[in-house]
Amino acid sequence: VLAALVGGHDAGVNAHDAEAWVRHAAFANDDWTRLQLALAIDSMQQILGQPPLMFGAAGWQVNPNLLAREEKLGFSFASDTRGKYPFYPVLQNIRSNCPQIPTTLPTLTEMLGRAGVNSGNLHEYLYSESRYILPFGHVYSIQADVEGIEYLDVMEKLLVMWQRSEEHTSELQ
Repeated sequence: VLAALVGGHDAGVNAHDAEAWVRHAAFANDDWTRLQLALAIDSMQQILGQPPLMFGAAGWQVNPNLLAREEKLGFSFASDTRGKYPFYPVLQNIRSNCPQIPTTLPTLTEMLGRAGVNSGNLHEYLYSESRYILPFGHVYSIQADVEGIEYLDVMEKLLVMWQRSEEHTSELQ
C-alpha cells in the first residue's frame, strides 16, 4: 500500500469486513455505518500512519448514511458506484459534496465469470476492456487480498501491458 502511495496512486478503504458490508450496508442504520467506517479508517491509519483519503464501498453497496459520513469525514472522493462520469451523489434526499468517481472496469473475479476467460488469459481480457476510451478515463478498483496476493501474477502482466500502452501513446504524440 505504501509503495502505491509513493507511486502517486490513491489508496483508501472499502470496509473493515467486506463480507459484512456487502450483506448489510444497503439497509444499515447510521450507527452501524459509523462503526464500520471507524473500524476501516482505524485499520488503514495503522497501516499508512495517516487516515485514508477515500472510501470505496465493498460490493458497491451504499446507503444514505454512508454518503453523509463520507462528506463529514473529509474524504477527497469516494468510489462507491459503477459508472462512466464523476458526480455528486443524492440518495433518499441525502446530497453529498464528496465527489463520486465511479469504477469503470470490471474486477478480476467478475471477469472470471465470463465465458472463455480463465486465469491464464484474464489480463488480456481486462486490458481489452480498458482500451475502450471514456471521456474521463478509467477507474480500476483492486483489493490487496485479491490482486495483490491471489492474482498477483495477473496484475503484474496487466500493469506491464498498461505501462507499454502508455509508453507507445507518448511516442505517438
